[in-house]
Amino acid sequence: MSNSSKASIIFLIVLVLVAGYFYHNIKSLNEEIAAVQIVVGNVERELSAFEGLRPDTLMISYLRDRRNHLDNWIFLNGKFFLASDNSMITWPYLQNITNRFEPNFQFNFAVVPREEGLFNYTISGQGSIHHLYAFISHIERLGALYTIENLVLSQNYQESETGPINVINYNITIRPWIDAAIGKRLEDEALRRVQYSPLLRDPMLPAIYPPMENPSQDQFMAYEDLQFVSFSGGQAFFIYNNTVVTLRPMQRVAYGYFSNVDERNNRAVFRINKTGLYETVYQELRGN
Repeated sequence: MSNSSKASIIFLIVLVLVAGYFYHNIKSLNEEIAAVQIVVGNVERELSAFEGLRPDTLMISYLRDRRNHLDNWIFLNGKFFLASDNSMITWPYLQNITNRFEPNFQFNFAVVPREEGLFNYTISGQGSIHHLYAFISHIERLGALYTIENLVLSQNYQESETGPINVINYNITIRPWIDAAIGKRLEDEALRRVQYSPLLRDPMLPAIYPPMENPSQDQFMAYEDLQFVSFSGGQAFFIYNNTVVTLRPMQRVAYGYFSNVDERNNRAVFRINKTGLYETVYQELRGN
């Protein structure tokens, strides 16, 4: 056999071996790719399933948060029917409200028959409208379902050492709402302090009234007793009982306050309220 034939045979054998090697590697690689594709397919199916459930999961989470919010709102603001009622249930309930939250509020209590086995109740008396307002606010905002059926107020305007006051006469009719099936017992529900905006002033007290002496103002200097003698940097200097005193803007005097210095006209400016309305009064500069 010639050398060229031997070389051709060797080359052919090497070529077969190389081809076999690459075939084996490609087959193994294809098998690995196929296995990876199976895993990827499984992951994609799981991901698709998860993504399909995701909106429901978010909705469930939202509804749970909303339910918790509403439960809390119902606890703070919700109302419930009474399982039963009589004077021995309502009277202690109202007394507990006053004892815990408005101990200065006193009232008379009476039973008013409404239907067979059902009653309304009247609360009457005399006192401060601020205490009455707080008492009614607790009745309306606590859980037990009582409604104000009638409210009658009458004014009892009086003058006192501390100024005009308004002691009111009141008569209130309240109605309990009962449902034996779904109602609750008052003794099973704890009382809680309710949130409400208190009255800033007595709405039945006249905004304007005749000048009235108020002994509580005696602790302050009366502007009539001041002699305006000098000023500097917004401060005013006065002679009061043979003593020099200094007043700054917004500093209290009897029935009002020192406002400012009118430098153009050389006078001190006060705001005084003895009648329910503030008036501007002046003290002229004494001397040079």
